[in-house]
Amino acid sequence: MNSFCFGGSVFTSAGRRASSSFPARPRFKGRKGMKKIQNQHKQEPVLYTFRYDQVVTGDVRGFLEQYDPFRLPSNRIRELFGNLVLGFEGVENAAVSTHPEIRVLLRRLHAIWPWSGYFLNLERPIGPANAINNFPLLGIGLSLSDMVMCRWAKTDQFRIRVGPQLSEYHTTCLRVLYQLGKQAQLPAEAIYARHMPINKQFQHGILI
Repeated sequence: MNSFCFGGSVFTSAGRRASSSFPARPRFKGRKGMKKIQNQHKQEPVLYTFRYDQVVTGDVRGFLEQYDPFRLPSNRIRELFGNLVLGFEGVENAAVSTHPEIRVLLRRLHAIWPWSGYFLNLERPIGPANAINNFPLLGIGLSLSDMVMCRWAKTDQFRIRVGPQLSEYHTTCLRVLYQLGKQAQLPAEAIYARHMPINKQFQHGILI
């Protein structure tokens, strides 16, 4: 079984991992320095759209043929850093986290391909643009999580109470960032420059 190892943590191709501490954080010259590092590694976004039949059947094989890091050379992994955008044919308005077929599809994908924290473009929505999909990692994380929709009687506002799966997924996103970043021979500054944008994905005001 293939695996990537970085900082003592191992992810296998089945997505299993052992816990470990993160490597030491490099020093930046403020937020502008972090932004400059991020821009240096930006490429044109790469869109992968799941066909409608793939959405209905939960078929992720075509995706894995193109984006499984165990099949990719290091330079291709480096090119795809933060550039992959996911779309879903035939889905126009729904949040991916509440769409029944997409929810199943994303759970199946994450069980085999836990690398979204490294690959996904965080400035483009996952699926159609809306309040949740505009945060692609949050959309996937909610798809993996137990959720309860709450509505406050006084304000008529909706909130989402989530299970522990969302926090676990957040941690996974950071760990795979370091692992594939090392595999792709990215500088430590580029890896850590993505750390804050990942964290912001999980700070949505709709969560309780």
